[in-house]
Amino acid sequence: MRWGAVVGVALATTVAGCGLFRSKPKPIEPSPGATQEGIASWYGPGFHGRRTANGEVYNQYELTAAHQTLPAGTHVRVTNLTNGRAVLVRINDRGPFVDDRIIDLSYAAARQIDMIGPGTAPVRLQVVEEDWEEPARVIPVAVPRAPAPPPAPAPPARPAEPPVVVASRYAVQVGAFSDYERARRVQRALENQGAQAHLGMVEEAGLRYYRLRLGPFSEQDEAARTAARMNALGFPALIVADRAAWQ
Repeated sequence: MRWGAVVGVALATTVAGCGLFRSKPKPIEPSPGATQEGIASWYGPGFHGRRTANGEVYNQYELTAAHQTLPAGTHVRVTNLTNGRAVLVRINDRGPFVDDRIIDLSYAAARQIDMIGPGTAPVRLQVVEEDWEEPARVIPVAVPRAPAPPPAPAPPARPAEPPVVVASRYAVQVGAFSDYERARRVQRALENQGAQAHLGMVEEAGLRYYRLRLGPFSEQDEAARTAARMNALGFPALIVADRAAWQ
């Protein structure tokens, strides 16, 4: 029994002794210049979009952090003691509550002091002045490829010169038909009225049609008189005045 009691006491002493290696970090005062040293960790995707202890929506891409005692809104400089890199953060959450950790950084803050891979790092905290402004957000996105340079601007086009219309001949068009037989019937009806109509086939933009024209006339007045007669007979005549009147 004694030996058992001794062993029990020894084990209790050993366990208690192990606790000495996890000494609780010294508290930090919320006043400019106050410092604290311990282990930092970071939290991100699993909490992104949730409410923090002070009611904000947690954004892992902002430079913020969780601390056990510092008031919300306190600004702290966090220095990674393994590489000397530092970041300024704003306290907006509570934690961490694990071992000897003293601060939980956002993803963006942890990235700035190069502790994403290790997950934790020994750090020194220093409270800074209240008038410190939060740096811009850091968004970890893949670096896009440099855009291709824009093409060199084309030389300004010379203004198009207005076409010169030389109406060397005139014609009177009395109809355009998609059906050849109908065009032939109208042509015969015009011939019965004493008008010599020319039937031509035209293909444009994949379409084919047939048009009836009277003429040619060397004078526009003569073409106008003929068009008036055709209109009186019920044909929607119009005057065509260009070089291609008969092409």
